[in-house]
Amino acid sequence: MQLTTDKIRELLDYNQETGVFTWKARVNKAFNARLEGLAAGTNSIGATGYPSIYIRFNKERYLASRLAFLWMGIAIPEQVDHKDRDSTNNRWSNLEASNSLDNSRNRSKSRANSSGVTGVTWNKASNKWKAQVRVKSITKFLGYFDHDDLDLAAMVVMEFRAEHGFSPSHGLQRAAYANG
Repeated sequence: MQLTTDKIRELLDYNQETGVFTWKARVNKAFNARLEGLAAGTNSIGATGYPSIYIRFNKERYLASRLAFLWMGIAIPEQVDHKDRDSTNNRWSNLEASNSLDNSRNRSKSRANSSGVTGVTWNKASNKWKAQVRVKSITKFLGYFDHDDLDLAAMVVMEFRAEHGFSPSHGLQRAAYANG
């Protein structure tokens, strides 16, 4: 099935304030009639490793965030950036068309982060903080810092990110879904 704005609107309602899609009843479709008004989609971990809402049509899975663009009459972008970094929050005001590079510059803090600063990790071999940032699939090494210099390592990483177009809040907070 070729998804179009008309087809999505025929099958689903989209509440822009809540980000929730609900099924519409379809004439002569008993299976779908019992779904009328129920939330569409399931929350699962996708290829990105992040939890997302997926909606299934004819055995194909689609990200709800991408369907929101189509439902709004806008071509599906290469990627969708969730401004609050919660990949399950599909409110229209939270979605932004993006690409891989820009989206990578607005990530939440990793669950495995132990330093409190994205881009700074403890290196057991050197017994120092290691500062590095990934840009365009290339890891930029920014240096090793003594145990007491975590703040300096953090400053070096944040300055580098500011110079390279990262969101000012990149990596500062964990996504809402990760706080549970």
